[in-house]
Amino acid sequence: MKKNNAILGCLFFILIFSCKKEEEISLGGFAKSGSAIITNEGAFGSSNGSISFLENSKITNNIFEAANSGLNVGDVVHYYQKVGNSGLIIVNNSKKVMIVDAESFKLKKTLTDGFTYPRFAVSITENKAYVSNGSGDGTILVVNIDSQKVVKTIAVGKGPEMILRYGSLVYVCNSGGFSNDDSTVSIINTSTDLEVKKITVGDVPVDMDFDANGNIWVLCKGVPDYSNFPFVERLTPANLIMINRNTQKVEKSFQILPKGSTDDVFRLAASNDGNTIYYNKSDGIYALNINSSSLPISPLIQGFFYGLDVNPDNGEIFGLDAGNFSSNGNIRKYSKSGLKLDSLSVGIAPNNIIFNK
Repeated sequence: MKKNNAILGCLFFILIFSCKKEEEISLGGFAKSGSAIITNEGAFGSSNGSISFLENSKITNNIFEAANSGLNVGDVVHYYQKVGNSGLIIVNNSKKVMIVDAESFKLKKTLTDGFTYPRFAVSITENKAYVSNGSGDGTILVVNIDSQKVVKTIAVGKGPEMILRYGSLVYVCNSGGFSNDDSTVSIINTSTDLEVKKITVGDVPVDMDFDANGNIWVLCKGVPDYSNFPFVERLTPANLIMINRNTQKVEKSFQILPKGSTDDVFRLAASNDGNTIYYNKSDGIYALNINSSSLPISPLIQGFFYGLDVNPDNGEIFGLDAGNFSSNGNIRKYSKSGLKLDSLSVGIAPNNIIFNK
């Protein structure tokens, strides 16, 4: 009798322990407000990109693989965008866009038709998204989430990159792609799915964000010379441009790097109140007040960061450190004043952090 009780006790313990362990590793809840999705490119050509999840200063890595029986995400996981109850994973070098359930990250459908060089995405409605696509002559592909198909193609400039929506208008950075020969921002009317205007900014616009007044700040890298790579020189200046949203004209222009510079610029993000524009150069993250008439002399945060974004809830600054691009990178969290708060290990070559709202 005692032996049977002991056996039952052991079985009960194992059952309880197994339940607790399963609870600890259970997945889901990846669309919670205040959390974030991190896209990790992986090593180029190695198909080892991944997705990480951040919640309450805790990182969960490889969430897509865990939700899909170990299925690989692909080569150069570049961006993620929530659209209604779904999410779009943009996998650049694999030339595909994966539709997942936003809560569980279970794969619904993989789209490949028409995607030659997918880069960024933006939600238009609960079941409609735009994806920037193309290294040369560029297009915006319209994805219907319900039918899980590309339903329309919108012609824009060459090499479309970052894409943002403000009301019924969408703005697209046309970088020129591999040839670096575009210097415009396209404006699309989302009611007609047609480009209505191009605004000339600076050479190779790659990133942008809105400030507190709804004006658009555009980061333009300038034309690089890769003929002596890894030594890269600017053939034209890198500029920070402000477009007045009401007039749709360039109102401010700052030169970040002069012609001939061997430094580089990477990303741009607005503070959560929209009064500060952050941008990162080779030596760190800089902070520009939107009313300032000159650029800051020194970085707010020193260090080399591959990616940059701001938590829209509390204004904390996130710098993404890709390290050597072949082993796990880190995301580093800073206060608005530039004080380092945390460092967390993620996948290989983290490039974007997208906050759930």
